[in-house]
Amino acid sequence: MPIDSTQQSTGLHYWRSLDELADTPQFREFVEKEFPNFAHESVSGPTRRNFLKLMGASLALGGLAGCRWPEEKIAPFGNRPDGHTPGVPQQYATAIETGGVGVGLLVTSYDGRP
Repeated sequence: MPIDSTQQSTGLHYWRSLDELADTPQFREFVEKEFPNFAHESVSGPTRRNFLKLMGASLALGGLAGCRWPEEKIAPFGNRPDGHTPGVPQQYATAIETGGVGVGLLVTSYDGRP
């Protein structure tokens, strides 16, 4: 098995099994039969590009798992306000500051939740 420049500089060579270490023709034939599209990658070892793809996917999935909304308990009205009908949205006029300028908004509230 050819040794690349990084293995020559560090002197370290990693393998996954004793068959891969021995690098017999039977092992190469087995890899080519089992994984025809990835035979070259399996025998030659991981590449920097595959490592970066795997790390990118791991970070993306980890970021999605960390973006959870907090659980909120919603309690019904103890005493319903006068003139409020459940399920009928109410609209309010309000303002918000954006870049130092006030902007008017029309907010719709569904059962007390904007």
